[in-house]
Amino acid sequence: VDILFRDTGVGLTPQQAAKVFEPFQSDFEGGTGLGLAIAYQILQAHRGTIRAESTGRGCVFHIEMPLLAHAPSLKIPAATVHG
Repeated sequence: VDILFRDTGVGLTPQQAAKVFEPFQSDFEGGTGLGLAIAYQILQAHRGTIRAESTGRGCVFHIEMPLLAHAPSLKIPAATVHG
């Protein structure tokens, strides 16, 4: 399963993108820098991956998760959520 999260913010520098999943890498006031580090660990524990890509005008987070081997073959439609 592929999931993309896209925003239109300021994006990430290459240096930020390289460290965004390391603990305590927050540039937000009051942020702990643990959210993406925890998400990374959870995805790895489930044999998934997450990566960040700066698009110049925002950022895209790519999440990939393997399907269960015993799950029935289901066609899951793509969805776009705004909010």
